[in-house]
Amino acid sequence: MRHGRKSASKTFNGHKTAVAVDMESQLICGVEVLAGNAGDQQQALELVHQAERVMEAQVEETVGDCAYGGGPTRKAFADEQRLLTAKVPASHNGDCFPKTAFAIDLDRMEVRCPAGQITTTYKSSGQNRAGHFVFADATCQACPLRSQCVGGQGPRSINIQHEERLQQQARSYNQTEVGKKSLRERVVVEHGIARLVRLGIRQSRYFGKTKTRFQVIMAAVVANMSLVVGFCHREQKPAMNTSDPVVQALLTPTYAPNGAQNGFLAVLWTSWIRDSYFLLQHTVFGLPGMAACSSTDFSYPRFFRPETGGFWTDF
Repeated sequence: MRHGRKSASKTFNGHKTAVAVDMESQLICGVEVLAGNAGDQQQALELVHQAERVMEAQVEETVGDCAYGGGPTRKAFADEQRLLTAKVPASHNGDCFPKTAFAIDLDRMEVRCPAGQITTTYKSSGQNRAGHFVFADATCQACPLRSQCVGGQGPRSINIQHEERLQQQARSYNQTEVGKKSLRERVVVEHGIARLVRLGIRQSRYFGKTKTRFQVIMAAVVANMSLVVGFCHREQKPAMNTSDPVVQALLTPTYAPNGAQNGFLAVLWTSWIRDSYFLLQHTVFGLPGMAACSSTDFSYPRFFRPETGGFWTDF
């Protein structure tokens, strides 16, 4: 389905792009296109496998945003003995005490409420399915904190996910210094998405996920090459004799959009790569794309530049 929702009030038409970025080198090592109404966490494990094939190395830790912190995703990573670091989705209960205000002991199978009352009454929904703890009705009726805990007439209950133990372990790990550091370093993924957006992936050039995925892959190649060229330029610049007029001419920016300080060589290589990328897109998929657009009264420019709008992305 091509209709998705970014938030409760913001909708969009199109696909989603999931991006995997190496946190050390900041190179984009995996991309996947999802349906607009698909969850962000879908194919997360497949994206890790793709990154390992591309980088020819084993992923030691996967860091994602809150969308990747659900129980089923954690279980899929745990089944392959992989480390997944992501914030646990917050639970809300209106103006009443949230689930996190209760002390849940899965080893002793008991729950302690903020008032100090304990329940061991657990009702299962079936094998390998979620269940819930229920407090005694008489205990909740006499509790002085009832108005802050229960909104209805019955007693308070606490839902327990099938992956509740994994969620508890994740909360504890996220509070450690190592976990906090990993969550802070996830910002490099946002930088990778920003590079793809500048290359025009907020606008899908074609119909269908296969062609759209090709567009995102080519944009990722260009983004990686630009990153490598910039890195090589910065590494070689101190070793040059900057007083030489020829070297100064090579290092002088000739065209730097958005104030980017790229030298002549970096700009030359980057421009050549980008132009080839859009030319390849037009050559391979230009005719099918134009034919499909003409049937729906869409019109695309004949030659696309990276400064044009893009295709909605998410991690």
